[in-house]
Amino acid sequence: MIMLQDSKVFEMMTLAQDMGVEELKIACEDHVSKTMSVANACTFLTAVMEIKEKACVQKVMVQPINLIFRYLQNRSRVQVWLYENTHLRIEGHIVGFDEYMNLVLDEAEEYNIKKQTRRQLGRAKCAASFLDKCITYIAENASECVKTNAFLNLTKEGLIQVISYDNSSNGAISGGFTDVAFAKTNRKGGYLHSEKAFLFALNYNNEPPTKFDIVKKPYAICYHPDCGPIFGAGADLLITNNCNVNMESYSNFPHSYDGPNATFGHLFGDYNFSIIDYEVFTLAPATVPAGNKLKHDRYP
Repeated sequence: MIMLQDSKVFEMMTLAQDMGVEELKIACEDHVSKTMSVANACTFLTAVMEIKEKACVQKVMVQPINLIFRYLQNRSRVQVWLYENTHLRIEGHIVGFDEYMNLVLDEAEEYNIKKQTRRQLGRAKCAASFLDKCITYIAENASECVKTNAFLNLTKEGLIQVISYDNSSNGAISGGFTDVAFAKTNRKGGYLHSEKAFLFALNYNNEPPTKFDIVKKPYAICYHPDCGPIFGAGADLLITNNCNVNMESYSNFPHSYDGPNATFGHLFGDYNFSIIDYEVFTLAPATVPAGNKLKHDRYP
């Protein structure tokens, strides 16, 4: 009797393919198809993402990967659970889920436009891979995907205008501006609309400071009690809790923000990064003397 673990089933499947053990390969496929549930769907997704670039994945995983994505598309409980458990994504337990949510979060009516002009998702290495084709399957059915209002308001309120970040690995300084306060909203996904929000890179690759305007205005900013600021539905920029002691902050730019020469890694050089320090500048109350109407906070 073959005992299989959800987290190792795809690794075992590729091994069976390499060794030509058809019985084991079939057992792995049956395990995925017969045990798929709300409880283990994210585990399967994580396992897929972790081995997506290994040899032979393309052929042997066609059927099970399509099964997983169809299941995620049709089971709103799975999507709600995954999206609301942002802390698990931050801790790395749901690997690659942001690439999936990029497609799910997009308004259905935007997809036809995106299909013609879509940029590569997240890590550039995903291009032309079989997994990218599987993700495209979800995009083609975006109108059926479920969106949830999982982001809540932080206790700290006020107009956050400029946020700058310093990457510990390469000294990158980038950030964002928003003309609306981070606050709770009833809008699906918890995103706030802005006409003026933008991201900026001050010292990318020795280039002059560059500004990237919001192009998907309904997804300008978002906030979550377990995270720092979130810009864009990509997210183009997401700062995690304890951002100075982990590498879980990330940038999937360009997505909701774009501009001249915008490329993946333009803000901090890579998808994940660590933050040395970030500063928040807000408008002070109107009673403050005119020359001192800028409030400055420093984190962490």
